[in-house]
Amino acid sequence: MITHIYQSANHPTWYLVLPEDLKDDFSGVPDNVITQLGALQKIESSNEGPGSLGIDLLQVRDDFDTQNYHIAKPVE
Repeated sequence: MITHIYQSANHPTWYLVLPEDLKDDFSGVPDNVITQLGALQKIESSNEGPGSLGIDLLQVRDDFDTQNYHIAKPVE
């Protein structure tokens, strides 16, 4: 599964994950979610994939089935 990962400026350990076909397309993400995340920085490094960032790809896939995005947060 190829995804696009963006790091939140407001919450540096939170990530917005978009499906492959929606690179840089935030139109499916609700405005209140974008506001909460703040500025988004695309993760470009191949060293920072979903696994190394603690992103659960099974949860990502489940979210992609119902919406066009996933918010990854550390487990508290």
